[in-house]
Parts: sequence; structure tokens; C-alpha cells
Amino acid sequence: MLTFEREAHLEDPITRHLKGRRFRMLFKEAPFYDYRIDIFALSTAQNRCVAVELKLTKWRRAFEQALVYQLCADYAFVAMPKYALTRVPLDLFRTHGVGLIAVGGRCHVVIPAQLSTVVCPTYRSGMIQFLREQS
Repeated sequence: MLTFEREAHLEDPITRHLKGRRFRMLFKEAPFYDYRIDIFALSTAQNRCVAVELKLTKWRRAFEQALVYQLCADYAFVAMPKYALTRVPLDLFRTHGVGLIAVGGRCHVVIPAQLSTVVCPTYRSGMIQFLREQS
């Protein structure tokens, strides 16, 4: 079984996963007020942006952060090692539109994220502008 020792070890599989879904512009540790979004990505082809919170075990904290990221991204995800998902309440993620990605040898979307209903256009455009300036 593939194990991960640090959250940073989840970055490469998630980055490959996002690039495979036409998200070409990616930024790690993107600042959003008091938060640092682990991965913020933009697909110019789809005009969609995603925020991904990486966690090894603390699903509750990751979920709370993803809820905040719905303010600035079209879709918010939590990505965790596949073996860490046994205690995650999937219905909670579904109810709030937060996506869940299992990371193993490959990434598997366990729960697709729903289009954010609370996204603030000013926050979203600010994050996209930040991403473009960094690229």
C-alpha cells in the first residue's frame, strides 16, 4: 500500500490529476486572507477554477477549509490518501458540495464537487488575477 508521510507528497498526484482535466494554471499555497490554499488551479478552456485542500488525516479541518474556499473558487475539494478515508462522513461532503479525492497510485474522485453557490465574484476574480500574475 502506498503511504504518504507529508501533505506535500500529495501535491504531485493531484497536480497531474488536475492537468489531466484541463487545469493548466496551478499555484501552490495560494494566499486567501488568513488561509493558504494548497492548490488553486484554473482552466481557461472551461473558465473554471478549483481549490484543493490536502490533508493526511484531519478530514474535519480540511472540510472546514474547503467550505471557506467555496467563496473564491467554482469548485472546492479535499484530497486525502485513500487509506485515510474510512472515517470520512461522505454525506457531509455531498450535502455541502465539497468534493473528495482519494489519492493512491492514481487519484480517484470519490465525491464530485458541486458548483459553488456562495462564490463571491470579487474573491474569485482576485484569485484568478493573482494566479495569472504568478504564471
